[in-house]
Amino acid sequence: MKKALRIYGWTWVIVMASSLIAAIAFVIHTSHHDLARDPNNLTKIVKVDLPAIAESKSENNLSRGAS
Repeated sequence: MKKALRIYGWTWVIVMASSLIAAIAFVIHTSHHDLARDPNNLTKIVKVDLPAIAESKSENNLSRGAS
């Protein structure tokens, strides 16, 4: 009985430790989606000179109450 409880306890310790390590790695490691949001980082990622990006605002006129 003591051996079974010891195995069960160590199993929980290993599961919790690996979950904690995975959660920390997920928080620390930045994904490529976050890096690609910035155009300056995008040129570093693809290692190709890209043309200048012009920002523009547009609105759709689906709200017919304004027209």
